[in-house]
Amino acid sequence: MLYFYAYTSELVDPQADAAAILRSIRRVAKVRNAELGITGVLFFDSGRFLQVLEGEQDKLDELMAAISRDPRHRNITYLFQEPITRRSFSEWNMDTLDLSGEDELSEAALLKVRDAYAGTFKANAGAFITIAKSLLSDPRFARLIDR
Repeated sequence: MLYFYAYTSELVDPQADAAAILRSIRRVAKVRNAELGITGVLFFDSGRFLQVLEGEQDKLDELMAAISRDPRHRNITYLFQEPITRRSFSEWNMDTLDLSGEDELSEAALLKVRDAYAGTFKANAGAFITIAKSLLSDPRFARLIDR
């Protein structure tokens, strides 16, 4: 059965070369996740990671075990671990979106989150997927996506 996982974490060393870390993560993740049949995207903003993942639950659990052992980040907090009927990020093979230093775009992203929950203030995977896809398709963010 397909599942959707989303989590946040923090970069251990705020002085580290974040761009190099993201390149390293992307290089390994593209191969490993393709082997596991996992799709998703990694967002980064000033020392914080947000990753969304889709795949079979056992494969996601295997991947999350490896991610949790990665010494480059800490304080993993799960946002969602929910079953889904179809993939929403099938075209995304661990591409990254680095918002660091993009204050205007980070604010735009936060406004999208706020607007999505303004009516109900209830988080759910469907609304979260809609927000993430909206950010990824926003032309203002296109130059920040690294494939």
